[in-house]
Amino acid sequence: MDVSIIIVNYNTSELLKDCIRSVVEHTKGVSYEIIIVDNNSEVFISEEYLSIGGNIKTLQLADNLGFGKANNEGIKIASGEFVLFLNSDTLLMNDAISILCSYMRDNVEVGICGGNLYTKDGKPNMSYTESFPTVGDYMRLLMGMSVSPDKDSNFNNIGKPKALGGYVSGADLMIRRDLLERYGGFDPDFFMYFEDVELCYRINRRGFLIESVPSANIIHLQGGSTTSKGEEMSIKSRCFLLTSEFIYFSKTEGSLKVRMLWVSYMIKSLLALAFYSCIGNGNKSTYWKSILSVLKNVHAKKII
Repeated sequence: MDVSIIIVNYNTSELLKDCIRSVVEHTKGVSYEIIIVDNNSEVFISEEYLSIGGNIKTLQLADNLGFGKANNEGIKIASGEFVLFLNSDTLLMNDAISILCSYMRDNVEVGICGGNLYTKDGKPNMSYTESFPTVGDYMRLLMGMSVSPDKDSNFNNIGKPKALGGYVSGADLMIRRDLLERYGGFDPDFFMYFEDVELCYRINRRGFLIESVPSANIIHLQGGSTTSKGEEMSIKSRCFLLTSEFIYFSKTEGSLKVRMLWVSYMIKSLLALAFYSCIGNGNKSTYWKSILSVLKNVHAKKII
């Protein structure tokens, strides 16, 4: 088996069907299996996916383990030489999986690679970063001295394949299975977000390259599995993101820097909550109360 494609599903039935159809339609140059790991969705009927075609395995979990842990369950039954972590809200535009697989075979120094991601309108989407995020990046963001670190990145590589000083998006991340066996899969400390960043960081620190392969093209309906569920899910997602941010920095940077970032977040959150409470903006007040709750939890769990 050339490639094991692992797709985590959590209440994204229609998106998942479209994703699988695109894999079956476009993937011609390699042997592959699709492993669907369901994170205890409200409704999951495996026969619906099996009927689409392709070599499909389904794994239903009794609990929602989060993105990284669910992928790790898929790794346990994967048989491919390479593993592709593919989001359920993606659509292949060409034979991207064969392209990534061939590139990995031809470049043994590459541990992880990913393709170019696009929006549904064909515009560049966040595919990779040129550098790994740092506490300094987020401190400048909080002080209004820069835009989001993702916005600073090159969304697409319009040239040749290239080695990165950062990470490729977990929406389409291909890795050698033997590296997963040697160094482990996604870090289980992350529930959602930043697990792809940490995995790339860890593999890169082991001496393997992280590369962008622009000829592999995939549509990423970014946030399709969360934003469609409304404002409450959006706030919850932001809270997961903030928690994962601190977990990542606690593993990659000094404790003093992480504490400084935490204090900065606390000051901004308290000021924002006071302001929006004064002007009677209930939605914004609820949001900043949620952020403060996350920060208190991060401190209580001694993540920082």
